[in-house]
Amino acid sequence: MVDIQGPIPGGRKGWPFAASILDVADYGYIEEEYFLSGEANRFRLVSGTELSPDGKWNARAAGKSHYKTRVLVYRPADPARFNGTVVMTWNNVTAGYDLFGSDSLEIFEGGFVLSV
Repeated sequence: MVDIQGPIPGGRKGWPFAASILDVADYGYIEEEYFLSGEANRFRLVSGTELSPDGKWNARAAGKSHYKTRVLVYRPADPARFNGTVVMTWNNVTAGYDLFGSDSLEIFEGGFVLSV
């Protein structure tokens, strides 16, 4: 089961960290941040096996771990503009901070919901 908190009011500066650089309200959109938390399964390799490049690993459940993450959601302010498609995008954090790169005008002009 996932616990969803939100929308969360803006961070220290009044908006979510890594918010879109576009003024999404100009496109008729709302930007909201949510926290998701719960328990996730952990896995470990079965004895005598190893990680392979193809990602097909022989693993078994090894307990559960608590997690908490956040999601930014961009949606049309007018529900009638929603085209029925939600686009999920991975947020690259390998630099040690969010590298949001999905503020495409096609998303905002096309009535999509975007989840980062």
